[in-house]
Amino acid sequence: MADNALQSLFPRRRNTMQMAIDAMQSASNSAASNVSAPVDGIAWALRKAGVPMPEKPFMGSDWMADKGLTRPVEQSAASLAGETASLLTPLGVASKAPQIARGLLRMGENAMVPQALNKEAGMILYHGSNDNLPIKKINSGGVFGGLFASSSERSAASHGDAMYRMTIPDEKIMGVGDAVPFDQAKNIISQNIRKDSPHTDEITDMALHAKSAFDSSIPEGELLHALRSSSLGEADWELQRLRGELGKARGYKAVEMPDEHGTSYLVLPGTTARPANSDAKRLFGK
Repeated sequence: MADNALQSLFPRRRNTMQMAIDAMQSASNSAASNVSAPVDGIAWALRKAGVPMPEKPFMGSDWMADKGLTRPVEQSAASLAGETASLLTPLGVASKAPQIARGLLRMGENAMVPQALNKEAGMILYHGSNDNLPIKKINSGGVFGGLFASSSERSAASHGDAMYRMTIPDEKIMGVGDAVPFDQAKNIISQNIRKDSPHTDEITDMALHAKSAFDSSIPEGELLHALRSSSLGEADWELQRLRGELGKARGYKAVEMPDEHGTSYLVLPGTTARPANSDAKRLFGK
């Protein structure tokens, strides 16, 4: 009754407030659809492929409705204004769509791998090789002290015809932004560069944050001397190796690295590699 009385006293104000609420809700609905639409689409495709999926996938349209993030709004000038605003305004939630989609696709990819090849949940990485000998287990030899791999089978295939697959638990992958105690990192770096270099702190920072030798503020000659390298290209490789050493000391199985493919992973010694195509199987005598 009190609401009716207020409505009769302030009808215009109430209508204006409702229009504002409808406009904001419409903007929210429209922005949310930037995320929910690809999530719903990928979930539908995975179900059609026989991959078990939750009834209401995280950040899908049904999940958002249950959480009260979206609700129906009667079409009006206010709702149309809200939808238009959502198209013109770079709302933060829209930027999460690609990450969520990638997560769903990884779920599908992992689920489709035979259980014998997927004993651990995590990221599936691929390595392409033209070596005539089979790769059975990653060792510490070579320039980088590990084996570079990619989450993209196509990117890996550009490096060789024989394809290998490795599965690394997510918590065992050291990302570029992962926190590592600086003093511990500096101690490891100091053991791997020339003792007379005054740039241990800067090189430690470069290894921690996967920075390139080509972008270093250290004078080129001094950087090459510290890293025992004859060129900036070699120095870049050495920085990647040092980053791998940091990951190894922290107990990780792989380390994220930016490269020409966008992102690659240095898989550290001890990880088992399994053949992923007929060329690799042939090397194993299968």
